[in-house]
Amino acid sequence: MLSALLLGIALLAPPTDSTAPQPVQAVVLNGTWKVHTGDSLHWADPAYDDREWVGVAVPGSWERVHPGYDGFGWYRRTVTLPDSLADYPVGLQLSTVGDAFEVYWNGVKIGARGRFPPHFEEAVDPSLFMVPTSALQRAQGGRHLVAVRIYNDYAYGGLMGPVRVERYDHLADRRSPGDMVVGALVSFFLAIGIYHLAFFVRRRSARENLYFAGVCLFLSLYGATFSGVFAAAVIPFINPYRLGILGLLLAGPCFLALTYRLFDLRFGSWEWAFTTFFGASWVVALVLPLGTLAEYNRLVDAVTVLGLTAIVVRAGMAASPHRPHARLLVAGTAVFAGTLVYDVLSEYE
Repeated sequence: MLSALLLGIALLAPPTDSTAPQPVQAVVLNGTWKVHTGDSLHWADPAYDDREWVGVAVPGSWERVHPGYDGFGWYRRTVTLPDSLADYPVGLQLSTVGDAFEVYWNGVKIGARGRFPPHFEEAVDPSLFMVPTSALQRAQGGRHLVAVRIYNDYAYGGLMGPVRVERYDHLADRRSPGDMVVGALVSFFLAIGIYHLAFFVRRRSARENLYFAGVCLFLSLYGATFSGVFAAAVIPFINPYRLGILGLLLAGPCFLALTYRLFDLRFGSWEWAFTTFFGASWVVALVLPLGTLAEYNRLVDAVTVLGLTAIVVRAGMAASPHRPHARLLVAGTAVFAGTLVYDVLSEYE
């Protein structure tokens, strides 16, 4: 009976069309690229001999082969496009590049993001470019040369995210969920912060609501810097990296004050030292050059991790088993501190 049913379905099914268009393949340019420090526009030429260049993995920073290097650097890689892309506009998408860059296809400049010195401005991710027909026609034996000229001013440089070649319209229609996730989390913390701030305005004695509002609002500012839309809006006025650090430096003392308020603890010399350090670091982060700030941020991260750990231990010791919700408060404090510690340490892989 089952065999007869399957046979009937097969007979009634429409015949397959062998001439139907095949789906267009995407080319993901992960893996090994050639990289070289310095700067020369001759390196965009497909005929240039790059056999002495060093191989580096993409995604990844060029610090893997050039530790601590800041300045100009070039990436090169050959690519063969699938036949299914022949009748469609070709797009090139770079997910994350540190910091400002230009892109060349077969020696033709197809786009740029950010600005090079003397008016340096880092790029905002991700970046999508259409490859013009004039550049595609310069292929040699079906092989194309993609070259990326990068200037890195601080922290990590290079092609730190995936590079993808596909139909331009498909890449343009595909929206990364990153901005939506960041936007949802920022909106969530922002709403909680505004609610508690409004509660404090109505009852000034509830200082814990003021501290909690500060934590939520400053963390919302920090999280928003991971959104490409937000970063593009603020970058003419302030670097998103600097703005994120400023937000964290304000959230730290608020979290300390909130925890001590919830557990009826008093500030001692260590607590005032922690608060003073973050206040002074806020001023320092406001004026330091980005390269120096990235190095100074390592100290801030170390103090943050130690401080958050100490806060959780102090809260656990102060929690009384006879106080209602004491264990829940300690657990919430530990989870919140743990997420911040994870975020800080993730910067160092």
